[in-house]
Amino acid sequence: MVECKGTKGWSYGLDQMASACVQLRGMAVEGRQPPGLAVGTVLADD
Repeated sequence: MVECKGTKGWSYGLDQMASACVQLRGMAVEGRQPPGLAVGTVLADD
């Protein structure tokens, strides 16, 4: 499983990664929790 997040600010990026981890923990396939990867991007705020 892959959960992707993106934001324009560093401070909110950490909150989004925490949210991604919670979402991955809530996933189950046939009663089993598959391996998961959380990916986050922080875009430059020009």
